[in-house]
Formats: sequence, structure tokens, C-alpha cells
Amino acid sequence: MAIITKPVGGVLKGLPATFILNKSQVLALSIVSNDEYFSDSNNWKKIILKYESSEGKQQELVRFDATLASPTGFFFVSEKARNLFEIKSLKIVDFDGDVLVIPRSALTVVDFDVDFAAIPSSEIAFDGRTSASYISFPETGGVTRLLPAQNEPSFSRFWYSQGITGDFTFTATIKAGNIGENPSQALFGLNDAIPPANGYALKQGGWGINFYDAGIVAPWDVSSTSTSWSRGSTYEFEMKRVSGVVSFKINTTTFSYTLNTSATVYIVGCLQVGSWEVTNASLVIPEAPSVQSVTWDIANKTGVGSVTTGANGLITRSDAGGGYNLNILSNEIITGDGYVEFIVPADFVSVVFGLAEANSPTGSFNNLLIGCYRTANPGALEGVITTGNLTVNYGNFLNIGTVQANDVIKIERVGTTYSIKINNGSPYSVTINNTNPVKVSVSPYYSNTGVNNVTISV
Repeated sequence: MAIITKPVGGVLKGLPATFILNKSQVLALSIVSNDEYFSDSNNWKKIILKYESSEGKQQELVRFDATLASPTGFFFVSEKARNLFEIKSLKIVDFDGDVLVIPRSALTVVDFDVDFAAIPSSEIAFDGRTSASYISFPETGGVTRLLPAQNEPSFSRFWYSQGITGDFTFTATIKAGNIGENPSQALFGLNDAIPPANGYALKQGGWGINFYDAGIVAPWDVSSTSTSWSRGSTYEFEMKRVSGVVSFKINTTTFSYTLNTSATVYIVGCLQVGSWEVTNASLVIPEAPSVQSVTWDIANKTGVGSVTTGANGLITRSDAGGGYNLNILSNEIITGDGYVEFIVPADFVSVVFGLAEANSPTGSFNNLLIGCYRTANPGALEGVITTGNLTVNYGNFLNIGTVQANDVIKIERVGTTYSIKINNGSPYSVTINNTNPVKVSVSPYYSNTGVNNVTISV
């Protein structure tokens, strides 16, 4: 059995993966078993595993809570990482901070490196067109313009009739045709419906890219970054949506204009005139993140006071309370984009809830990156943003809304954008320059207050 159990299917780029540490295999290593102190796993507090890309593109530290019978850790593969990840070292840390370093050479178990597996893509078989007279589908993922001299903007359209509801990345290779007289030669992009019987395939107003007759490529009908194209040249086209934001790229040029839509969309195109070709059209739809109930790291809470836990992420302050002097973090970690969500209980008053990298040393909530609390029942939901151990700023997110029992509050991070939503409504967002792994943080003020039905995307 391996020291580390890898996720089934390998590690997917851009998504966190959960690893399980086999403590018995670590104990069996000679460097550990021969050490009088560290040969007793009851002395272990955590194990830190250092991974490194074989191309040196990314280093990753995976931390395991060694006090657990089956400790787990999260590994996140960035967009820049490639190929194989190798374990560089393993560290065992005790409760006093003493460390035993296990080098790679001491790892005798064969199966401990991580296979990099890109998110699988699938070629698109375009299955819609208005007329076989002007375009054809010679292969999966390909479209060819017929009758190059014929100018027919309404009858040279094609589309992929499977609607896309969430994030995606679409790529294709485009070979430009001849420049004719029509102001638009080729359009590629999106529509929020199967194209109508007449008119353009794309929805107007920046829903796609236009290869204009003048030799300029830009988002259709909007002012934005542009680049040039020339007859007979080949271009790599990328269109992607992340959390409702659609962006476009031609070769290395990313256009400054972005389209905001969370609607179901359809990939469409229009080859109006010229001998245009589209090949290698493929679609990547990432797997949805795993959503699970939060469990709380009670053993490492800070400050004073006591808490009780229950099913589905329930936590309640059970002592007299009366101060922000008790802080608890989740065992679960958000390593990249993700969110935490909870249902407001009737007693959710003066409970500060949010995301943090670490506990506050004093048990307060001054280590929060972003959070919220309610001052009355029912009452206004106010936001809190802090800057580490510096001054806590109250009221930065005034007017988030009014909440009452059974409302759902969601705190989300996408890149460096952090947001708070009530019942999945319009978010209050702020930019925080922090993409480090974070946990859920809760600081109850009074007794018999807490949070309920807490879930996290990991």
C-alpha cells in the first residue's frame, strides 16, 4: 500500500484533489521507525508533503492533520503546471513544532508520485446549419465554407445544439479565407438560443468575435481590444466562461471586453464569404466541485469558551459567551475557487462567519479575509473585512440585505474576487489579493448562538 492514496482518475488541472495519508506506511519508513520519539505517531501533530512539478512550474505543500485516524489533504494543480508531480520531501511536525524531515531518497514505496491528468476534452460535432449549400462538416470538430464567392450571411450558419449551463472552455483552429466585400467575414461566439431562421447566428452586442473585412478581429459590435488577421493565415481561438464571465482570445491576444451571462448558451458561428475552415473544435466542461458538510477543528479552537457540534455542519457556542473571544476553523480547505454556504438559524445573532487562513490567536475574528454577521433577529446582514492582524473594519459592506431564519448565505471566492450573497441574489463583491488556501471561520459572541447546515465546495 502506498504512503499516499491518489484520487481515482488522477489530478485534474484547475481543481483540488483529495489525498489520503497512510500513517502506518509512514511509520514503516526506516528513518521514522529508527527514531525513538517520532516512531510514536501519538506525538505527531501534522505531516507536510512537498510536491513539485517535474518542469519546476509549481510547488505545492499538502498538509495532513496527523491526529486523525485517516488524515486527508488537498492538492491543487494550477494552469501553469505540467506533466508529473514528484514528492520532494515529507515532514512530521510534533505539538512543540519539532520536525523530522524525510527526504525523497528515504521513500521506498513505489506508488507515491502524482499523475497529472488534464481535464478531458471532447471534439464538437456541429449538428445544426441553415443550408448545406454554403458550409459542410467534413469531420468531427470541423466546418468548411463552400462557394467562397457567394455572400450569404443568413445561410452559412452552424451551431452546437447542446446548451451549456455552467463553466466551459471552447477552442478551435480557424483558417481565414479570402477578403470579400461584405463588412463581416466570419463570426464565432455564443447565442442564448438556437439561432433563429433568419439573421446572424450570434447574439449581437459582444457575444462573440468578428473577423472584419478590414483585417481587424474584435468583439462584435463593441469597442475593445483588436488584433489583425490576414488571408490564408491560421488562428487559435479560445472562448471560455468562468463564474458567468465570458472572455475571448485569438492566439495570444486576450480581448479586454468580457461578457457577463450565466444563461444557458449555445456555441455558434457564421462563415459569410470566403474559403474559411474551422478544425479541432473542442469543448471542455470542468467537473463540478464536490460539496460537503463542514466539520469543525474543535481541538485547535482559539480563545476561551466551549462549543458543541451536530450534524450537517452545526456548531453552537455552549458557554456563557459575551464576547468575540472564541474562534473555530473548519477541517475542510478551499484551495482555489470555491464557496461556503449556510442556512441562517433563528439564533444567528452576532456570529461572525467567513473565510480565513488561520485562527485568530485571541479567539476573535481579526484573521478573517471576508465575513458577515447579523446584529438583530431579523436584522441587517453586515459585512466584515480585515487585513490580517491590522485594524478590523466594520461596515465596509453595509446594505448587504436583511436576513431571517432559513435564509441562505453564501460566501464565495473566484480568483481574487470575494463575494457575499443572500439566497443566491446579487452579490456584494470586493477584491482581496489573496489566493492562498482558506478555511471556514466562525466566532460566536453569545451563548446558544451559532451556524447551521454549513456546506463547503472543495
